[in-house]
Amino acid sequence: MKTIIGIDPGASGGIACLNANDFSMVWAHSMPMIGKKEPNLKDIYSLLSENTCTHIYLEHAQASWNPSMKKGDDGKRGGMSSTASFSSGKNFGALLGIVACLSIPHTIVKPRFWQKAAFVGTDAKMKPKQRAAVAAMRLWPDESFLPTERSRKPHEGMIDAALIAYGSVNYTG
Repeated sequence: MKTIIGIDPGASGGIACLNANDFSMVWAHSMPMIGKKEPNLKDIYSLLSENTCTHIYLEHAQASWNPSMKKGDDGKRGGMSSTASFSSGKNFGALLGIVACLSIPHTIVKPRFWQKAAFVGTDAKMKPKQRAAVAAMRLWPDESFLPTERSRKPHEGMIDAALIAYGSVNYTG
């Protein structure tokens, strides 16, 4: 079976594998982590190397800082701190390195591209995370997106990872 993988590279991200022919869910995992901030690169490598994947779609991780944003209650402007930006970039680079070492064809995709295809049929007035949940339940009604048996709430990173793979393949520009 040919598969495609979508990766949401954030600390609360996920990795999802879809059947390349019918986009049925093969598996989805929350991002393997060591503690709360460090991705478990060994586990990620194992997870990706155990699959016969034809293509990986990795979401473009971009630090967000907007100097024109209004100051919050804490006096700081919106967006990521320099430490968070560095950590995000480091993690993205590590994931990209793993994908390259495995010699798996890959595409780096921006959120607006995969979302355009994945969010078809959802209410544009909803927030992106709400639209993602609605789209995922429409595409994979039998998938719970729960990271553990004890979890009660679907994991946003797992949902996004599945939609990154689906939306990237189905994006028509």
